Amino acid sequence: MAVEFAATVEAIVAEMLEALPQTRYPSSEATWEAGVAFARCWAELSNGEYDLALKPRGQECTVTVTIEPLDEKVDLAALLERIAE
Repeated sequence: MAVEFAATVEAIVAEMLEALPQTRYPSSEATWEAGVAFARCWAELSNGEYDLALKPRGQECTVTVTIEPLDEKVDLAALLERIAE
């Protein structure tokens, strides 16, 4: 099965929002360019509230956000939606 890589910030956000109800570690397989663009938006808007990791793999990467146990998933969802705007 071939992995589809998100090529835009909006696609990364959509994948994370889809995974968010099931995990405290929503992630997206993305192109490196989209992952870096997402990280830049994240840095501007998140105020350091959540941890973000980019794991490079050649021209692609895995973008992962970590939500602490007491953090509200709804707050992260709102942040992700702001990034997609």
